[in-house]
Amino acid sequence: MLLFLKYYSDVNKYNLLISIALLLTGQSLSVSAVSFCSVGMIASFVIYRYYYNIQYYFYANAGLSKIKLMTQVAAVNTILSMLILLLIR
Repeated sequence: MLLFLKYYSDVNKYNLLISIALLLTGQSLSVSAVSFCSVGMIASFVIYRYYYNIQYYFYANAGLSKIKLMTQVAAVNTILSMLILLLIR
């Protein structure tokens, strides 16, 4: 569980930067929330893989595959985005 939280925080650093940049450019909070669970998430996976691809061996040795990590991050981000969208409506 701690390894997943480490991966989640490392990947979402980039995702938060993208989503906050959209928010600061005059977009609404709903656009930022949708970006957090779609385009920003995909971009953060690509950026993380480009810079930290060797880290996936660390997670694989602990029994966590790349697909499993990405799926769990996508699920958590989607749930968080839906909650944000429900709260602002």
